[in-house]
Amino acid sequence: MEKTKERKNWLEWVVTGISSVIVAFTIGILIYQMAVAEETPPDIVISLGKSEAKNDYYTIPVTVKNNGATTAQKLRIEFAMGEGADIEKSLLEFDYLPGNSSVKGWISFSENPQGKYIKPHILGYTSP
Repeated sequence: MEKTKERKNWLEWVVTGISSVIVAFTIGILIYQMAVAEETPPDIVISLGKSEAKNDYYTIPVTVKNNGATTAQKLRIEFAMGEGADIEKSLLEFDYLPGNSSVKGWISFSENPQGKYIKPHILGYTSP
């Protein structure tokens, strides 16, 4: 049995070189982020979209953004619409909200929320 070594052609060398640069660049970014990035606590920002009528209720899209670098887990947000005795509440929960990211959800009310003030209130979250 004869063993012969095949030589790499120029295309294989180019692909190997580009792959090596990408891997080195990715490792460099990860090391930089570990060394420089601050571990800021979760900074939750809530924004409401335009309401939409369904069969017998109204839905509102909600975008929740975490401007902090730390993850928020088990995030619970309560939304109250109306004032006084005419308050209707909706609850939204997210299991996991990574740092510097956002997530979408929907809340619903039985009455039309158009023109009414909806107050979000963060009930709590945990941070690993």
